[in-house]
Amino acid sequence: MVDEFGAELAVIGKRNPDYVAPDIVTGGLTFAEDVMRPGKLYGRILGAKYARAKITSINTSRAEALEGVKAVITYKDVSTWSDNILCVDQEVAAVAAVDEETAERALDLIEVVYAVGVSVIDPDEAMKPGAPNTGVFANTNVTPTPSTVTYGDVAKGFTEADVVLEETVGYAARHTHNQIEPFVATAWWEGDNVFCWVTSQGPFIPKAALASLLKMPLNKVHLYNHGTGGGFGNKAVLSSANLPAALLSRKAGKPVTLKTPLRLYTVIGVHKYGGKMRMKLGAKNDGTLTAIECEFWNDGGNNGVRGSFGDVPQSTWKCANFKSDHWGIATNKGGAGAWRCVAHNGGSFLSDLILEKMAARLKINPLEFRRKIFLTEPIFQQTNRPLFSWSLRQCLEKAAEVIGYSAKYHEPGARTLQDGRLHGIGIHARCDGHGGMSGNRGGIINMCEDGTVLFNSGSTRIMGGPGALGAIIAETIGVTFDQVSCGDWGNTDVSSEGAFQGGSTHTISLGAAFMVAANDVRTQLFAVAAGSATGMLKTTPDALDAKEGKIFLKADPTKFVTHAAVMAAIAQPVIGRGVRWEPILRKAVGTFAAGGTGVHRTGCAAAAEVAVDPETGEVEILNYVNVLDCGRVIDRISSEGQMLAGLQLEYNQAMLYDDVYDPITGILLGFNHIHDKMATTMDIPEDKNQIFMLETIDANGPYGCHGIGEPAIGKYCCIVNAVNNAINKWIVTTPVTPRTVLRALGKG
Repeated sequence: MVDEFGAELAVIGKRNPDYVAPDIVTGGLTFAEDVMRPGKLYGRILGAKYARAKITSINTSRAEALEGVKAVITYKDVSTWSDNILCVDQEVAAVAAVDEETAERALDLIEVVYAVGVSVIDPDEAMKPGAPNTGVFANTNVTPTPSTVTYGDVAKGFTEADVVLEETVGYAARHTHNQIEPFVATAWWEGDNVFCWVTSQGPFIPKAALASLLKMPLNKVHLYNHGTGGGFGNKAVLSSANLPAALLSRKAGKPVTLKTPLRLYTVIGVHKYGGKMRMKLGAKNDGTLTAIECEFWNDGGNNGVRGSFGDVPQSTWKCANFKSDHWGIATNKGGAGAWRCVAHNGGSFLSDLILEKMAARLKINPLEFRRKIFLTEPIFQQTNRPLFSWSLRQCLEKAAEVIGYSAKYHEPGARTLQDGRLHGIGIHARCDGHGGMSGNRGGIINMCEDGTVLFNSGSTRIMGGPGALGAIIAETIGVTFDQVSCGDWGNTDVSSEGAFQGGSTHTISLGAAFMVAANDVRTQLFAVAAGSATGMLKTTPDALDAKEGKIFLKADPTKFVTHAAVMAAIAQPVIGRGVRWEPILRKAVGTFAAGGTGVHRTGCAAAAEVAVDPETGEVEILNYVNVLDCGRVIDRISSEGQMLAGLQLEYNQAMLYDDVYDPITGILLGFNHIHDKMATTMDIPEDKNQIFMLETIDANGPYGCHGIGEPAIGKYCCIVNAVNNAINKWIVTTPVTPRTVLRALGKG
């Protein structure tokens, strides 16, 4: 394998072992709850009983008097808590006690008096004129103004259309993050320094947040994170456990582990956006798009936020006239936000339904319609800037080829299998905006005197983590993968800024920082190796290369010195330092020269073949393919894991995940994950799914890589398209359950 400049690669893209895989599978990986400190106490949080209320009084005296209770705090003590209740289980108070049982009993002794208001759980009800105010926005339940993207002349575009289709579809289901590990923090104080072991997608952002809330300098706040039992966007900033754990510990004078129980964290944690969309689409009879106008409404829960649902048609469909408005709806449920993707998964589903309907209206094969309307040039049409990676059509064609779309496609409802089930096939492809360069990232590398390499990573241990960084370091310095070791990770005291694992930015951004640091080490080593000292190569640094622990002459690789020999000659520490570079073109893209700025969009596609039982509504996956542009595969094992897990998560979004609330009380009825179960190999047998990783060599990332976590999981609309193709009905919501199918068939 060679890099973008033609150099052969020795480590990148190989099946390198994970540094901490043995700890993961043997239970040796440390999580926040595992941290033991002398005299440690156990904390619990009390949640509100009502979805909409105002606390009029709170009395903690009985809880404080309970034997074994060492500290009690309330919303009056925690700056991120409030007496204005916006959802059930919103944090009201917390206790720290000698054991978990005592902490639980103490919660029952806290007396809270509420002035109960009227809650609004359903987003459509919240938008109606005269609806009760949810308390999130003043005098409204909808964001006062939309987030808008517009270019071209939409009105003129519709006058040029032969066919205009206007539909409202959704909701794409809102659902909890379904993490294995809830919010946990273990905190303790040493003098005026606070130490906190957290569950996080990266400890540096919560460190800054905690320092700000405690009004402390950053060098007095120490955060650690080794293992995280799932994050998906729910643990990106400051979890609900971090600040109260620190406050309880300070008040009690002892270490405290604060763990949110299952019900609490599934309610107050971030939920995936639930959304619906109205789209008006104009097209010529030959399929050319003339105008796109869309409105997206996101059920933002008690924060009323909105996601970027409209990025999918904007970045994928060729159309000169575009307008999208995004509204956030406030309801009295837990807050909404990113779930493995900001909003592209829901936006893909909603937009693709309209695309399929327009194909049917125009009587064009859905694959041919996509070929007609998908962008053809590596240019972001809104800004006319180049894309760092371009593979949209490659992904589409690969998915179609593998699933056999052209041979298997039929008119909706036109094929019945021998066993009486209905056959369906669906496809989807898009440009995804995630996986680009972002965040403050730094890397520090220590070259050891024996020629081995030690680095500490500022990221946490999820989604590939240190393994990809080790491969980049080994490749750049020219040593073998087993000569590079990760000493620590997720430790803000011994590593440089690592930001967090979100936006699929970890490998590309932190990898860039460590590539710069590795080049710093390489430069120092080559300067000595090229010298005239005994045993060195007596040349110039630019005449050297390195691989597999040897620094050698490019013109004659038989003449070399080992890294260990060079380190012995240096006889002092060699430290490499680096920060990530900016999002610029590191190689030419089309007519755009290297050095200019660009836009990140990566291609991804999926296709599904299903069988639907018209009597039971059961859907079986017959074949499923996940295709992704990886830029360059850095860590092959973890990349394959991301894509295989993506198959499962796409099935989950299409068929299983949902939040079900009591419409009167606002209580989440599925807090025990009954409504967000995980698919198993019984649902998607291993022999019925395939993954394909395309390597287009991204123009910005180290060795041409970019992030893949989000593009790998956001294409579940292909399953719904396949079901609709099978039953010749339009299902426009998720999840697609047997009951949903039967109702669509007029049987439920």
